[in-house]
Amino acid sequence: MKKVFLLGCILCGLFLIQGVTQAQKKTTRFQEVSEIPPNKAVVYIFRVGIYGHAIHYTVNADDTPVSPVHLYTGGYLVYYADPGKTEFWAKVGDGESHIVVNIEAGKTYFIQGSVKSGTWV
Repeated sequence: MKKVFLLGCILCGLFLIQGVTQAQKKTTRFQEVSEIPPNKAVVYIFRVGIYGHAIHYTVNADDTPVSPVHLYTGGYLVYYADPGKTEFWAKVGDGESHIVVNIEAGKTYFIQGSVKSGTWV
């Protein structure tokens, strides 16, 4: 019985390490946008931290996904926004998080995403 339990723990650990490794491959080094398109603002949506590497989510601006790529720990997304109020939101598991930003053309905005700790998401 102890051997089966130990083997199960080792396999779970290997799957966890693989998930972290896969998530880390999906991040890129930050590169600042050199030129903002006319009548637009640039919004950087980023995620820092050391937990939740296997958890990712889609970020939306109003009803439109910001990117076809999910936001992973250590990653960031670039979104060119039209002026006016924009609601950015994401859903992870049963929880949702929203923020409304009054966008002005030519400006740069930063939104930090995260994942709350817990056993299950």
